[in-house]
Amino acid sequence: MAASPRVRHEQAETLADPHAVVTNDGVLPTDLLTEILLRVPAKPLCRLRLVCRSWRSLTSDPRFARTHSSRHPLFAGRSPSKDKEEYEIHIFDMSGNIVKRMCGLGDLAMHLSTQADLVCVKRYTGNAEEDPDLLLNPATGAIHVLPGVSVSCIYATCFLGHVPSTGEYKVLRVCLQHSDGVEVQHAYEVVTLDDGSGQSWRVHVTPCPPPPTRILPYTGFMVIIREIAYVVSLLHGLDIVLFHLVTEEWRPTVVRGPCINLQDSESIELFELNGCLVIGNHNNKNEDCSMDLWFLVDVDKGLWTKRYSILCGPNWKYHTPNPPCPLVVLDDGRLVVGYGWALILRAFDPRTCSWEDLAELPDPEDSIGLYKGNLLCPGLSPMPSSHIFMALRQ
Repeated sequence: MAASPRVRHEQAETLADPHAVVTNDGVLPTDLLTEILLRVPAKPLCRLRLVCRSWRSLTSDPRFARTHSSRHPLFAGRSPSKDKEEYEIHIFDMSGNIVKRMCGLGDLAMHLSTQADLVCVKRYTGNAEEDPDLLLNPATGAIHVLPGVSVSCIYATCFLGHVPSTGEYKVLRVCLQHSDGVEVQHAYEVVTLDDGSGQSWRVHVTPCPPPPTRILPYTGFMVIIREIAYVVSLLHGLDIVLFHLVTEEWRPTVVRGPCINLQDSESIELFELNGCLVIGNHNNKNEDCSMDLWFLVDVDKGLWTKRYSILCGPNWKYHTPNPPCPLVVLDDGRLVVGYGWALILRAFDPRTCSWEDLAELPDPEDSIGLYKGNLLCPGLSPMPSSHIFMALRQ
């Protein structure tokens, strides 16, 4: 997660404490070595950890790992293998360097969902009720196969959540049971991983009442942030419906969306940015497309604030089926953006309203998201939400 200068300063002071991390045999002062290693991208840093025990201990320290992650975010993407016969999951940095690669996964659906160390994907088999959902751990290489759907359905999509208070991972599975072009019927079930080991599963077919209004439980209209699922409803304007993974129940009241003229909007999409729910309002009616990003600041009061208004430029207008996809806010306030069938990562600077090309990706990532885990310190808990909110206010 991106951290504010104040948070970074506090972290640096803690890391600089010679009693907080192991020494480095007196070659360099610990605070200087720490700052040097914090500047090294993830891929070479993983190799430098092998230099000596003290370096490995320092870079494995949770405070170091969290600070490094805020400066060098990683991304997860689905990419076809070299023989085009199956797909791989890549973990790559802002320079396009692939840090981890998971191969031999078969034919994967385009949708992927990430929480903490895990990435959730679906493998196609030709039978919707038998298509397995996979939980991948890029840090360890482990692959867990979720239990199959327990209801009859045409297709099922999984959205991965994480309950920080218990450490549980929960998958909200949306099962499409009926669609005739007019009426659509869904069933919902929750699959729970009791701990992070992948050894203990508990399956719930959630007997919850229907949502308080008709919803759109599809990719782009639904996102899970930690233990809360947010889903778009357009039945009575723009509303957000909440599902709580702890209680496994729908919130009875909706959250009103921001004041957006839906008739003038090319598309509406939900995102997570640094732990915050964001609505992206994409407009492509002019020569250059634009996108406004509305952040939810108070869920109980339904308060939203527009923090970014982005002129995307002519480079984006040819990709209207896949509008710009915001991925993460960096320490300095720049916004890292990709798009479907991403060949490039770009950064938008709101202070100058300018773009910078970060990397041309060596392999086309046709589905992309922020990787929320930490390869230096697997299992590291996310940054506290208070720190996230402080960073975004800078």
